[in-house]
Amino acid sequence: MGSTLDGRQFNALMRWSMRTVDADIDASRTTTSVTDITDLRRSRDAVSAADMRLRAFADSSPNAMVATGAAGRIILWNRAAVAMFGYEEAEALGMPVGRIMPDRFRTAHTEAMKHAETAPCSRVVNPARLVGLRRDGSEFPLDVSLGSWRVEDRIFHSAILQDKTSRALLEGEVTLRTAQLEELVRLKDQLIASVSHELRTPLTAIAGMADLLATHGHSLTEAEVDEMIATVASEAFYLSDIVDDLLVGARPASDDIAALIEQVDLTAETTMAIDRMWMGRKGHVRPVVNGSAIGSGDAFRTSQIIRNLVSNAIRHGGGLIHVEIAEAGPVARLSVHDSGTGVPEQVASRLFEPFVHTASPTRAPASVGLGLSISRRLARAMGGDLIYLREDGETIFTLTLPAAVGGAQPNANIGTRAA
Repeated sequence: MGSTLDGRQFNALMRWSMRTVDADIDASRTTTSVTDITDLRRSRDAVSAADMRLRAFADSSPNAMVATGAAGRIILWNRAAVAMFGYEEAEALGMPVGRIMPDRFRTAHTEAMKHAETAPCSRVVNPARLVGLRRDGSEFPLDVSLGSWRVEDRIFHSAILQDKTSRALLEGEVTLRTAQLEELVRLKDQLIASVSHELRTPLTAIAGMADLLATHGHSLTEAEVDEMIATVASEAFYLSDIVDDLLVGARPASDDIAALIEQVDLTAETTMAIDRMWMGRKGHVRPVVNGSAIGSGDAFRTSQIIRNLVSNAIRHGGGLIHVEIAEAGPVARLSVHDSGTGVPEQVASRLFEPFVHTASPTRAPASVGLGLSISRRLARAMGGDLIYLREDGETIFTLTLPAAVGGAQPNANIGTRAA
């Protein structure tokens, strides 16, 4: 510290120089110089204070703040950047900024830097979506706002970075949920159209036959009346089958299905199901039933599966239909064969999903699209299964049930039949 003649104190820088004579220091020839560095000290203090304020500002930001100087090396690295990338400040300072981004994005970053350089001083370029690279090698999405400034002939760059991992996950979830909702709406519309079509045909037949019997029944022969009554009964049974399928299809997959495990004569159930389906039916050759087997399951649910399989063969199979029944060790097997063209390859993998139709997608659906899905669900609920095969020019749906061991036993996984 120095002092002037009038008593004013100032920051001083003092230098001494002494002459030597014959290798000895001559103290009498010492020269002293004093330089007033008050302004220099003030400038340094101001710079230090500004640096501290900048550091406090940067560390208070919830977003990572990074600045680079010559050759793209980091000169500013705040606390949020430490948390985001995993590098401590001492490690990051002087590190090439390319270390915090995957190789494939470095070219884009360089181009963005060039664009920032052409922008007016201190202007921030609109955020861009990039990918960051953490110290552990993991990648994450981030938004980057770039800026640049000049000090004489030197260019500096700054970046404000926001981790968008949570947002990306949320956007992905929103996209998924939106797609699911759109699919549900599509399925709802498809279900309404299919059910309307499916119900209209038997209802039209029932209404027409009933009206004909009511208005002209006295003029019809007994055989004609019997045939019409059989048609009405057949169509009414068909409506009942649709309702049964819809009731099962409306249950969540996790819900139990009411059933009673008992001995089931597959041949008898198949014959009764076909008899009921063939009441009043014309134009189709009645399916042939071969073999016999006693399975363990619910007779009502088994009959529901058989009706669905035979109905599916009539709708889509064409040609001759035959049902083969046999016992094979621990299982009783029932296979419905038809000589149709089979299931399209693009549908086969999803055949047992709800609302999947085996007909061409350009054609109006001929059924609700629940029969096979429900049938497999019922089969598995009774401890069996339902599979599809295309073999020797035939379409084959095979139902398997556990072979009967005698006696009726409730299945704890299915529950008992509701009253």
